[in-house]
Amino acid sequence: MQIRPLHALPKGFTLIEVMTVITIIGMLAALSFGGFKLANDKSAKKNTISRIAGLQLGLESYKTDNGEYPEALGQEDTTTVKDVSYNVGGARMLYQVMTGDGDTAIKGGGTASNGTLGSSGRIYWEEVTPPTQKEIEAKKRKPMVDMHEDGTYFMIDGWRKPFQYIKALKDRNKRISNEDLVHSNGDYEIWSYGKLEQPSEEPEAQKEWITSWGAD
Repeated sequence: MQIRPLHALPKGFTLIEVMTVITIIGMLAALSFGGFKLANDKSAKKNTISRIAGLQLGLESYKTDNGEYPEALGQEDTTTVKDVSYNVGGARMLYQVMTGDGDTAIKGGGTASNGTLGSSGRIYWEEVTPPTQKEIEAKKRKPMVDMHEDGTYFMIDGWRKPFQYIKALKDRNKRISNEDLVHSNGDYEIWSYGKLEQPSEEPEAQKEWITSWGAD
């Protein structure tokens, strides 16, 4: 058996070489994750804009039938998405308006949602469907509707966050009594906080919103 001299043994990696490889791997992973997040945000924004347009069409039909746009009840009710709290009253109302499944989230209504489309009113957007009991048990998610902790349904944006909605309360002279809550001169507002990780009303944060008065 021939013993190789120590200087002939293959050299191992030095600490600097190992750290360099780890750094490169980390950078590649970060770039890959960043690219995935960018593509996901782009898709979510596109879906959100499309959903706002669909909601607006439904609201116009609702106004034609009822003489006015709906007003949401339970505006301060909240739901939690990824440990972040969001107002859900407007999104719950939008679901009921679009599906005719209950009207307790609409001012003047008194029928709770039961998962049956058209059970208490006209269906304005047929593609908006709640999860069935089997889907709930299997933890399958619907693309436009999610479920609140109390079992009620609400409309969601492309990031699966509840849409925000508010009706401008105008008097006979077109003065808005809740002007401290609205952001435009429209009769109502629908918006998504977009890719923001926390809901925020700050002017800089509003640049990330996707809205019915300026969706782009």
